[in-house]
Amino acid sequence: MIDMEYDLLWVALHEIGHVLGLDHTRMPMSVMAQFYVKSLDRMGYYIEPRLSTADIEDIQEIYGERALGR
Repeated sequence: MIDMEYDLLWVALHEIGHVLGLDHTRMPMSVMAQFYVKSLDRMGYYIEPRLSTADIEDIQEIYGERALGR
C-alpha cells in the first residue's frame, strides 16, 4: 500500500482548471501539473497554491484577458 496524503485545496484548484478547459502542463509547480506535487517543502512548511504565469496565460488564451473598468 502506498502511503500518500493529498492537499484538498491543490486538488480542487487542479480540477477547477479542468472544468475551465485547461489541460495538464509539464511545468512542475503549475496547478495544472501532470503529477501531484506535495504541498510541503523539504523543511515541512506548507506551500500555498498559487497560479503560475503559465496557468494564467493558458486561461487567458481560452477566455481572453481581463478587461479593466468593468
